[in-house]
Amino acid sequence: MYETSFSGGQWVGMIGIGSFLWGTGVMIIRHGSQILFASPNRQLLAYFISFPMIYTTLVLSEMLLGIRTDQRLVATTTMSTTALFLDGAAMMWSPHFYEDPSLNKIKSPLAARYCRQGAAWLLWTFGAGFAIALYTHLN
Repeated sequence: MYETSFSGGQWVGMIGIGSFLWGTGVMIIRHGSQILFASPNRQLLAYFISFPMIYTTLVLSEMLLGIRTDQRLVATTTMSTTALFLDGAAMMWSPHFYEDPSLNKIKSPLAARYCRQGAAWLLWTFGAGFAIALYTHLN
């Protein structure tokens, strides 16, 4: 059994980092969707880079918050669950957060497509974080 007790500051930090990660993902989608999702090859690249990107983020978060590697699963679950709750709420009540303003001005049908693709990419990225944390936990 692993020791997973965290201080109050660590819990707040994990929730804060989860919120920050979600917000960063939204900004990437909002302002980078025309680059990331314009072609199948770029979409594949976006999904592929999710693993090293989220791994690096997890390691930096652990260093920042003083979290041990054996606590990674609980920490990642806390951060990712925070981001997923925010993502679900935003997709339900404020999907315009994800839409590129330049595409909305011209009423482009691409705006909705990029919004959906971006939201899927964000879910994939947090899934990658769960997979990395579970792998670390089991090995």
